[in-house]
Amino acid sequence: MQLYYDKMGFYMEKALYGLTAMGMNHEEEKISLQAIEFWSTVCDEEIELQLEEEDANESGRPFDRTNFQFAKTALPQVLPTLLFLLTKQDEDADEDEWNVSMAAATCLSLLAQTIGNDIVAPVIPFVEQNIRSPDWHCREAAVMSFGSILEGPDPNVLTPLVSQALPVLIEMVKDQVLQVKDSAAWTLGRVCDVLIDCIQLDVHLHNLISALVAGLEDNPRIVANCCWAIMNLTEQLGGNDAVTYPLSQYFEGIISTLMRSTETNVNENNSRTSAYETMATLASTGTKDTFPTIAKLGLAILDRLDTTIANASQVVGTDDRVALSEL
Repeated sequence: MQLYYDKMGFYMEKALYGLTAMGMNHEEEKISLQAIEFWSTVCDEEIELQLEEEDANESGRPFDRTNFQFAKTALPQVLPTLLFLLTKQDEDADEDEWNVSMAAATCLSLLAQTIGNDIVAPVIPFVEQNIRSPDWHCREAAVMSFGSILEGPDPNVLTPLVSQALPVLIEMVKDQVLQVKDSAAWTLGRVCDVLIDCIQLDVHLHNLISALVAGLEDNPRIVANCCWAIMNLTEQLGGNDAVTYPLSQYFEGIISTLMRSTETNVNENNSRTSAYETMATLASTGTKDTFPTIAKLGLAILDRLDTTIANASQVVGTDDRVALSEL
């Protein structure tokens, strides 16, 4: 598919739609992963074709390739299987290990970028049916499927759905199950990144910030995603020469919590690195009324740097030296 997309039409119609749909449901994980990868590759190729065609049209060049829209044609077969596979999370799995539910989420995201608005109507009923499920697998799959379709469809189509879902997603950052919290924080980060206009500042912002700041003192996985969401928020809402911005009233509290979370010697999931990066982003995008806090932050970081350098002479083990030099 990657090398010979232009030649695949005949084979897709005759065999590959059915074979790959069957392969995705295979009980052997390796086979299922390859079948999902096949459709991710289809999406990659069709996204690339769309970009090439737009580029050709803008520069007035002829475009002589055909986009067969395999992904759109296969949607009724492929999508239900992907949504089902999202519920196949293994709570004991190593999060760095590629598995079927991760592959399904990636494929769903690529599918949304490929076919745009057509993905929304069939995914939303799945979200609605499962987001309050007592089974955490279903809750997490609902959140992950929602987060995965936020890039691709027209923002005007997504805005009312996201506005409606935001209170539920914010609440789910406090779920009892780590995987659900993780996906909820990631989805909020996606909203802050690509659909910032869906966040009604007078309605959603306070609860959103409260949930993200609470997440900064949670499991390292949650910390990393909450940091990413805060970075997206401050980049979208700040970053100019204004006197104030919507995060000003929360600025000092966010910085204080980030400073506490970076006092640990643990950098699991790059959580500590993410926290420092978030402070740097807040400092570079904050408005004039945040400057006193940024000045205090500068002094505090210099104090930490002095201590870290002083400790360097006392470090014996190689691992400790590597960790300290990274810090």
